[in-house]
Amino acid sequence: MIVVTFHIPENQLETLDNLVRERGYTSRSEAIRIALREFLDKYIKQYRINVD
Repeated sequence: MIVVTFHIPENQLETLDNLVRERGYTSRSEAIRIALREFLDKYIKQYRINVD
């Protein structure tokens, strides 16, 4: 995997940490990967984008 660094507001980080605890994710990274995968899947279906 490739490492990606980004900045988010503190309140979003707190929300993410709560989500990690409540949903039992192993880490912030896991939660972000899942959220990104779901977002991309929805985007690809919505715009019928071909992805190799």
